[in-house]
Amino acid sequence: MLLLIIGILLLTVCQQKEEPSTLNISAAASLQDVLEELKTIYIQRHPSVAIQYNFGSAGSLQQQIEQGAAADIFISASPKHMEALIFEDLVLTDTKVNLLKNKIVLIVPKDNSIINSFEDLGDSNVSKVGIGDPGSTPLGVYGTEIMNYYGIFDAVQEKLVFAKDVREVLSWVETQNADAGFVFETDAKVGKNVQIAAIAPEESHKPVVYPAAILKNNENKEGAEVF
Repeated sequence: MLLLIIGILLLTVCQQKEEPSTLNISAAASLQDVLEELKTIYIQRHPSVAIQYNFGSAGSLQQQIEQGAAADIFISASPKHMEALIFEDLVLTDTKVNLLKNKIVLIVPKDNSIINSFEDLGDSNVSKVGIGDPGSTPLGVYGTEIMNYYGIFDAVQEKLVFAKDVREVLSWVETQNADAGFVFETDAKVGKNVQIAAIAPEESHKPVVYPAAILKNNENKEGAEVF
């Protein structure tokens, strides 16, 4: 009888370990590369878990979550969008952590010889500057703060081209469809045929902090906590 009970318990544990599950993670587009790498590591340790990423601007992801999109974890590129979800009681607040920090940089094509600083964006030879949409992306807000810090917003305003997220800005500069662009430093480092022209000083904008938390409507809290 004892052996039978032990056998049943072992079978139950094995079934629990092998039971497949999905982990849905909504994350800022600037985290795409590192999270894909983490996905490989996580699945090696938890092969029964399928990870589904939803990358986008923090503002768009916030709206999707508010509208009931499936998500276990939210990782934002700014505290603002996380705080909005907390205010709406959609976040398990005891799970919130400030996970990462980043920097804002100005990128240009590798063959650029005109733009070497933020102030150079006002030059008459510069016609298009990529930036995230301030209404939906933290990148756009940070970029606007930087331009105001240098007193160049009025001179650059008509040159601005608004993107849905940082990866779109990066693509514009990579393909030379923009003369320059505001991106996160981590995106600049994975970009092709681009270079960093300037790094925004910390005092020029609010701190770039990435908060992460498990959402109340999660369907896989255990997997989310492990991740």
